[in-house]
Amino acid sequence: MGNPVRVLHLEDDPADVHLVQATLDAAGMTCLTSVVQTRDRFEQALRNESHDVILADYRLPAYDGLSALRLARKLRPDTPFIFVSGTMGEDPAIEALTEGATDYVLKQKLSRLAPAVMRALNEAENQKERKRMEEVLRESEERFRTLAEKSPVGVYILQDDLFRYVNPAFAEIHGYEVEEVIDRLGSSETLLSEEKELVRERILRRLDGEIIPEGLQFHIRRKDGTIRTVEGFASVAVHQGRPALLGSLIDITERKKSEERLFQATRRWERTFDAVPDLIAVLDKDFRIVQANKAMAERLSVTSEECVGRFCYRMVHGTDAPPALCPHARSIADGREHMVEVSETRLGGDFIVSTSPMFDSDGTMIGSVHVARDITQRKKAETALRKSQLQLTEAMDLANIVYWEMDPVSRTFIFNDPFYAFFGTTAESEGGYHLPVDEYPERFMHPEEAELFPRLLERYRVGEEPEVSLDLEHRIIRRDGVVRHALVRARILRDKAGSILRVHGALQDITERKHAAEELDRISKRNSLLLESAGEGIYGMDAEGKITFINPAAAKTLGYDPLEIIGEPAHDLIHSRKPDGAPYPEKDCPICATYSPGAANHVGKDHFRRKDGGSFPVEYTGRRVIEKDKHVGAVVTFRDITEREEMARRLQQAQKMEAIGTLAGGIAHDFNNILTPIIAHTEMALADIPRKSRLRFSLEEVLKAADRARELVQQILAFSRQTEGKQVVLDVAPVVKEVLKLLRASLPSTIEIRKEIEPAPWSVLADPTQIHQILMNLCTNAAHAMRDKGGVLEIRLINQSLDSETASAIHGLKPGCYLRLSVSDSGHGMKPEVIEHIFEPYFTTKGKGEGTGLGLAVVHGIVSTLGGAVAVMSEPGKGSVFHVFLPMVERRAPARIQETASLPMGSENVLLVDDEKPMVDALRLMLERLGYKVTARESGVDALEVFRLDPSRFDLLLTDQTMPVLTGVDLAMEILRIRPSFPILLTTGFSDLVNEEKARSIGIREFITKPILMKELAAALRRALDGR
Repeated sequence: MGNPVRVLHLEDDPADVHLVQATLDAAGMTCLTSVVQTRDRFEQALRNESHDVILADYRLPAYDGLSALRLARKLRPDTPFIFVSGTMGEDPAIEALTEGATDYVLKQKLSRLAPAVMRALNEAENQKERKRMEEVLRESEERFRTLAEKSPVGVYILQDDLFRYVNPAFAEIHGYEVEEVIDRLGSSETLLSEEKELVRERILRRLDGEIIPEGLQFHIRRKDGTIRTVEGFASVAVHQGRPALLGSLIDITERKKSEERLFQATRRWERTFDAVPDLIAVLDKDFRIVQANKAMAERLSVTSEECVGRFCYRMVHGTDAPPALCPHARSIADGREHMVEVSETRLGGDFIVSTSPMFDSDGTMIGSVHVARDITQRKKAETALRKSQLQLTEAMDLANIVYWEMDPVSRTFIFNDPFYAFFGTTAESEGGYHLPVDEYPERFMHPEEAELFPRLLERYRVGEEPEVSLDLEHRIIRRDGVVRHALVRARILRDKAGSILRVHGALQDITERKHAAEELDRISKRNSLLLESAGEGIYGMDAEGKITFINPAAAKTLGYDPLEIIGEPAHDLIHSRKPDGAPYPEKDCPICATYSPGAANHVGKDHFRRKDGGSFPVEYTGRRVIEKDKHVGAVVTFRDITEREEMARRLQQAQKMEAIGTLAGGIAHDFNNILTPIIAHTEMALADIPRKSRLRFSLEEVLKAADRARELVQQILAFSRQTEGKQVVLDVAPVVKEVLKLLRASLPSTIEIRKEIEPAPWSVLADPTQIHQILMNLCTNAAHAMRDKGGVLEIRLINQSLDSETASAIHGLKPGCYLRLSVSDSGHGMKPEVIEHIFEPYFTTKGKGEGTGLGLAVVHGIVSTLGGAVAVMSEPGKGSVFHVFLPMVERRAPARIQETASLPMGSENVLLVDDEKPMVDALRLMLERLGYKVTARESGVDALEVFRLDPSRFDLLLTDQTMPVLTGVDLAMEILRIRPSFPILLTTGFSDLVNEEKARSIGIREFITKPILMKELAAALRRALDGR
């Protein structure tokens, strides 16, 4: 040890003192021992000296150890006290330890003394350190409490979701008193429900020691119910020996409101800044762009952010220095506002540019706001206005239009030089620029039309409208004797009392237009004979789009009398609306464009409207009419293509049905490949199971279901016309029940289905698929007739014998026994004129897209093929009944299914090929069950390679048709080249490339369609091998 141990030893026996000292020395302890024998000396030593450990005998002549212990604990409570005694028993030892002794050692076992002293010294040192730390902690807690109590920031300690400590600021933020929070209020009670999980998750992560970002903003609900926004910071601490969360909370509600106000103000400023159409940029004194608005950036083909920091003169002018008249440079020089007008091709126009200086708080200029206003359109408008005024003057001269006015007070015309030039005279020759109104007819109008003028004057005198326009067309006689046609247009302005304020107008020479109209009239008369006999619709229009002629075919097609349409605007009558009734603006109409000057001829398709409002499709040609290099109108030839469009629609529907058939065939083909393994494995399993086995019934049901699926595939192929249906002696009742199952799943609950089937209905010779088609078509039509209000759909199967009279009344049937299949509904019924056409192909009463018009035609065709007939009874409002009569045939006894054991067997070697492994596996097992040896391959190429290696090894090829690279037919032809007359059996789920007839023509002996039954396979193998 470093420093000697200071020992106070209470002992009256010097020998024991020596023995204790020797023991401690032997243990390597350096001790400074003070030995006392009496109470006084012991107390004096305790008061005046400091010791590291006290050793005391339990029994002394004039003093005892327990009294010494109590005195030591009173005066030196932290100094270890160890009894060293030879007479101390267990009970005194326990009492001593209870009184505060550190340890006790028997003099007979002094070997424990040194360890006990060392242990006591260590415990004393530890105790001293704990007290020091507790004092530091107490002082720290006091400082924390003093700081927290005075802090404006809310401070808290959270443990077990209860606030164990909060300062006044925390309580004030929540609207509580401190006493109401501590150990009473939990964090979950102050949080909003939608934020509880977030805050709880952050607390748990923090308590688990996970490092997460500081600061979390959330909301609290105060005691009075108001919501405040707060920001919290927290760290893990220890409270009363257990983990807790020490955190702070700041009420940032007002700050958030201020931030939101600042954000909204900034957004408003930015939106305003970007909404201004002027090009705005903030420039510093170095000509760098500090900020640019959206208009400025878009004009420069960059973003606002890309403008920042770049020299304005480089971006705007593409130069290395500001231009000579740069207003920003002037503002930098004199600190004043400046404005210039510039033309900048890089910005695409003319601009008024202004700069306003910006100063800092010290009055030092730091830049300017640079605004460029685009005046390109204004300058163009000014130029256009000047040009327009000049053009107007020139146009009036070119159009022979002159201006005039009239003084309503003096009833005097006021003319000008162009007016007199119009008549081939001058103001001087006519006595000046003023002319009494009454003299105008005598001087300037043709004598035959002079009486028209007084009528015009009478019209303008009467009236109360504030503005009136009047037109008068008449002939004039120029001073050189030439007669011209003129159009006078006058405008009269009145005040509120009806008094005339002003009369003015224009005079236009329309001689050429009149001649053009006369010429067009001549052309019309010349061509009228041709038009009358034309089969296509033809009508003509003048330059204003008004109908000038129309042939009978066009008038009849449009539903008009020719006289009521002549002179009317063609577009308004024929073409003003689209097929859906929407307006068809004249500017969008290609026919109207035809009669516009400079337009080209046009050929197209569109819809015209009849007088009754109905529309119909047309194919038309619009051709301009040019006379003497002048456009005088247009001629439109059109043809009603309603029937042609209907035929196209029917062709499209037929193509759609063909596509559906192709899809159905593909599905059936894949389904056949699935059914073959199912049937094969089930048949073989049945052969292996005893007749009384409980599994046999289940397997027989599987086989029955597979057989039904097989029949369904045949129906699908028959529907898609990829296999010909076979007529068999058929019991129709099961087909009826099957159709009813399908209908119940698809019809609405408002339609009730009823059936009545004869107890023993007669059989018919028919394809089940065809009977299925008949029922589905009739039932679907019946359901459609009841879809609005619901009703009853009833199917009946009745045996009926027809005599000669009854049979002949049903479309000429022969007398005899018939199975009558009746389908009735309680729908809206049909009129007699509709019944006449219902069996015609494509005839339908359904809306567009709701039917093909083929359903009943198909029904009629199938029934006629089967030697039967269809009778219909229907009245409007009373529903419809369709009776299908099918000839009865004798029922044949069903053929018994051969047992597997009776199947023809064999022992030959068969080369089996199919590209689908399940098919290969199933056929291999079937062949092996029939006794054959099998070599299987999953591609035609592999099979051909095996055969070429040893052609004599095999006795028969069993191959699928549809395989990649090498089809079954191709493989068969290659095999036959090697071994002519080699037995080949071809299978297919469906292929449009080969059928049984074609297969036999190329040397294939047998042809089987999937799914394959064991008995069919066995029989076909023997026929192929035996040459039968």
